[in-house]
Amino acid sequence: MNSSKWLLIANPLSGNGNGRSDTKNVQELLRSQNIEADILFSEYAGHTSLLVKQSIQNGYKNIISMGGDGTLNEVVNGIFNQSFVSTEDITVAVVPVGTGNDWCKTFKIPTDYKQAVNVIATGKTIQHDIGVAENKAGKRYFINIAGMGYDGFVTQKIADLRSKGKGKHFYLLYILYFLFQYKHTKVSLKIDGKQLPAEDMFMLSVCNCRYNGDGMMQAPKALPDDGMLDVTVMKKISPVKSILSLPKMKDGSFIAMKEAALYKGKIVEVSSSPEVIAETDGEVIGETPARFSVIPNALNVVINEYPH
Repeated sequence: MNSSKWLLIANPLSGNGNGRSDTKNVQELLRSQNIEADILFSEYAGHTSLLVKQSIQNGYKNIISMGGDGTLNEVVNGIFNQSFVSTEDITVAVVPVGTGNDWCKTFKIPTDYKQAVNVIATGKTIQHDIGVAENKAGKRYFINIAGMGYDGFVTQKIADLRSKGKGKHFYLLYILYFLFQYKHTKVSLKIDGKQLPAEDMFMLSVCNCRYNGDGMMQAPKALPDDGMLDVTVMKKISPVKSILSLPKMKDGSFIAMKEAALYKGKIVEVSSSPEVIAETDGEVIGETPARFSVIPNALNVVINEYPH
């Protein structure tokens, strides 16, 4: 096959259930830019990763993820769980149609289909670091952010609601509602072999990029290609103060709060008592203890703007 051809992979339920028709429209927009793309639709959880692995074996090296952060996470895991092609020789682009699209916010990739296709046509790329999360549930790759504590707690709660056909909207309201159910947990953190004192923590994020939780700037200084993981810790904080701090979470100014601490490292080890839920790119991966590491400059990705 033509090695320059793209694979457009999408969730048919994305875009408020208009995934199939929207994907055809995006294919036409790509064609107008002289970009040929074949389409595959995922049908169940984990299917995207399987389709990506099979497609790479069949010769595809250029992949467009049409969906949200979860779809992109599955694309990344499909790429890094295959051995047919070096990941550095694979290019990934995104047409964002999810509810959060947090990875795209770091690079200012627009949610408008035509503009997103224009970004792909421009062809500006970087070699993106990829995170690796390991716990007793196994190994999971992530491109954006891994979260624990309240972050993981909310992710699990939202996943439970969605399994019952609820929770698709009003994400911010759920974040506020669950604040009053969450219990702080004593967490032990080790970064590049240096043990930090165990403390009651509200939230812990291990980051390649800057945003998660539907636009919260968890890591204002994170760079996606510096070979490092940015670690953001929010220590014990009252629900009321958490709510009052939301504007600071949106613009990243929360880092000046006394409850906040920022670190950088290549290997991050987390343990807690009791165990806390961990998530990567908005997908629950199990509980602590967990180990996080980074694969530098591991994947070619299309961006609009580099973060400054």
